[in-house]
Order: sequence, then C-alpha cells, then structure tokens
Amino acid sequence: MTSFMSLHGLSFLIGLPVVGGLFLLFMRDPDRARTIALFFSLLIFGFSLYLLVSFDPQVPGMQFHEVAPWIPLWNINYAVGVDGISILFILLTTGLSTIALASSWHAIRDRVPAFLSMLLFAEGGLIGVFSALDLFLFYFFWEAMLIPFFLLIVWWGGVDRFQAGIRFFLFNLGSSALLLVGIIAVYGAAGETFDMSLLIQHSFSRSFQLWVFPAFFIPCAVRMSLFPFHAWQLDATYQMPDPASILSVGVLAPLGAYVFLRLLLPCFPDATKIFSTGIMLLSLVGLLYCGWIAFAQTDMKKMISFLALIHISFITMGFFSLTRSGIEGAVFQTISVGMVIGILLFAVGIMQNRLSSTVIADYGGMAGQVPFSAAFFLIAILSFIGLPGTNGFVGIFITVFGLFERSQCLGTICCIGLLLAGWCGIRFFQNVMLGPGNPRKIHDLDAREISVAVPGVLVCIALGMYPKMFLDLMHAPLSLLMHQMQMKIQAFPGIATMLAALVGN
Repeated sequence: MTSFMSLHGLSFLIGLPVVGGLFLLFMRDPDRARTIALFFSLLIFGFSLYLLVSFDPQVPGMQFHEVAPWIPLWNINYAVGVDGISILFILLTTGLSTIALASSWHAIRDRVPAFLSMLLFAEGGLIGVFSALDLFLFYFFWEAMLIPFFLLIVWWGGVDRFQAGIRFFLFNLGSSALLLVGIIAVYGAAGETFDMSLLIQHSFSRSFQLWVFPAFFIPCAVRMSLFPFHAWQLDATYQMPDPASILSVGVLAPLGAYVFLRLLLPCFPDATKIFSTGIMLLSLVGLLYCGWIAFAQTDMKKMISFLALIHISFITMGFFSLTRSGIEGAVFQTISVGMVIGILLFAVGIMQNRLSSTVIADYGGMAGQVPFSAAFFLIAILSFIGLPGTNGFVGIFITVFGLFERSQCLGTICCIGLLLAGWCGIRFFQNVMLGPGNPRKIHDLDAREISVAVPGVLVCIALGMYPKMFLDLMHAPLSLLMHQMQMKIQAFPGIATMLAALVGN
C-alpha cells in the first residue's frame, strides 16, 4: 500500500473525481446519485488526509513524485508531485468539494446526477493544477477545469446565467490565451523544456522577464478576480447555484495565488521586484474600493463576494511585499479565506433553502429562531475579520507584519482597509441575525448540515489556536523559494543589493 501511495498516490487522487463524475453521468436516480457523489467526495477527502499524514514536512522538494512520457516529440511529460504548499491547496480543494456536494442535497432539483458530476470533474481539474510539475500539463488542467464551471453557470444558474457564463468564458479564455503565449516563450527560452523544476532553476534575462511577466500575471489576476479584473466573478458567483459558488470562490482565487508562488516569484524574480510596487498599489486600491462598495450591497452572495475580493487584494499585497513574513502570511491567509468563504456560502445556501431568498432585507432577527445557524454564521464572520483565536487572525497578523517590513505607509493604509472590511462583516451579521424581527418561521440546522458545519468551525478554531501544523508545512518550500530568488537576482548586479536586504529580513 505504501509503495503504491508513493508511486501513484497523486494520480489516484486526480483520477478518482473523474471516475466518480463519469459514473454519475450514467445515473438517473437523484437520491442515489447524491449518496454516491458524497461517498466519492468523502473518499477523496480522506485520501488527501492520508497523503497529508504521510507527507514529510522537513523535505523541501517534491514528494509523491511521478513522471511518465506523454508527448516525447515536444519533451512533454506527465509529471506530478506536491510540496508543503501544494498539499495544503489540495486539502482545501477536497474539503470544499465535500462541503459543496453536501450543500447540494436540497439546493439542486434539476438534472442532479449531471450537476454532481460537474462538481467532481471540477475538483479533479483543480487537484491536477496543484499537482502538475510539467508546465504543459499544468496548462491542460488550468483550461480543462473551466469547462465544468462554465456548464455549472449556464445549465444551473439564475435568470442571467447566459450573460454570466459568457463573461466567465471570455475573461478566463482570453487570459488563458495570453498565458499560453507566455508558456511557449518560456519553453523556447529555457531550452525547449516544460519541466517546472528546470524552469525555476533557469536564469531568464531581465528583458525577457519584463515582457513575459504580464503574460503570467494577468491570467492569475483574472483567475483570482483581482481588481480591476473582478467583474466576471461577481456575476458568476451570483448566478451560480450555491454548491458551485462554494468551489468557485473558495478555490479559483487560491489557484491564482498558487501560480504566484509556483511560477512568477521563482521564475521571474527581477520582473517581480520591478512590478511589485505597482501591483501592491493596485491591490491597495482594490481593497479600499471593494470595502467601500460592500457597504452598499443588499444581497448576501454579493456581500460575500466583495468581502472575498477585499482579502484577495490583501493576499496579493502580501505576496508582492517580497518579504518572508508577507509571503508566508499570504499563503496561510489564502487557505484560510478559501475555507471561510466556503463556510459562509454554505451558511447562505442553508438560509436560501429556507426562505428562497438571498436578499438581506428578507432576513433579520433570525438568531432567536435558529441559534445553531446563528452561532455557525457568527464564527465564520469572526474568522473572516481576523478575531484572535481563529485562523483568519494568524494569516492577517503575519501578512501585515510582512507589509510593514516592506512599507510602513502601505501597511498602515492596508490595516485601515481591513478595519473597513471587519466593520462591514459585523454589520452583515447584525442585519441578517440581529436586525428587526422577521415574522416568517424557519427551522434550524438538520443533522446533515450540522455534520458539515461543526467540522468546519472546529478547523477554523484549531488553526487559529495551533497554526504551527500548517506553518511547519510551509517552512521548507518557502525557505527554498526565498533562496532561489536571492541566488537568481544576484546574477544582476543592479538590483542584487536590494533583494539581499529584502530576503535578509
């Protein structure tokens, strides 16, 4: 068993959702399809936990590494593996996929087996992106996972689902075409190889980095919904059914952040340094803008979308602070925000199933009727705004520390923006749960919903009280990343001194 896991564990983890999705496509009974889909999801999540337990955090390189020739003519291989960072993103994907499938029990009534299969296909594509060690394979999964998300919008979305689907398709496909140009350029400049380990070690010229950097950054910014590329995400989240939006908002944004770590920072360190100040200023504008706009939202899903965009801007600032603390905090916060956003959307889905509405004004005074739902919603909000003792506090604190290392002015303004987001989050909870009483009666969480809510809340608290379990996994790959950046920038005397001082912190 151990030898199989070490040799083929990741391939099994990628293939299992695809097999489950194909199996569901041939089913007709909705209830049986729900049960089988949840079984597959729990099996996938359990297997990802097994890989996590088997992972050695002291090893900085890739583990569960598997390589096989795919297209030898172009030196393309099927190469997968994980380090301490990518295994956390995989765990986030499998966990949120389980929540999404559990939340679809009563939310989806039409073409249930096909809907569940699309969720599993999307999960398989996301795991593939986080596992790929060949740039062509990475791009294959990056594109393939767009298909199920697109279908989830146009087949099961709301009234304006076709407009939202077209916008989703155009934004992501257009940016992916730009990414393909960058990948082909890197392939040629690095000696015709797609091996990501070789690409990270290769020293690209500064002029090459400057023009190819946008070809990688813009697709990541679009996938993250970073301001001003966020319009598609707002429409897609609002039109998507709740189970699909959990996976979309909770994992697609972390996907862009993951590419920052895996490709941008190690492959293009000089261009990253040159563009970093501009990107941080753009992210700061997005943070303040989304925080201000969030106050005007009257719909719960749109409110959560804007709250997520605030933290996406904050996370981007952490990555491009280029400090050890900023990057480490941004990774932790990426995982935390994805988890909490999934929990919040799950809570909204529960309430929507009760009252068939996501309009905030239709709620109010619900805490007395649904105390367990109110407690669940409150803990998720407190984690989102960074209350000490929750996972949100750890990521925010470490990232802010890194921002102050880079610029005290930017760090101070960023903190003001986070306070704005916190105030907005508290008002959101107040208006939904503690506002003027609503005469309509609703019932509290049932056993199935409690079985999802309680583990999610416990994980948020456990990571807030004992973040070392995640930080230890990040330590070795982040140390390697910072060392690679330092060594490669030393090849350019003009900015070697700047990065040496930066990494020294």
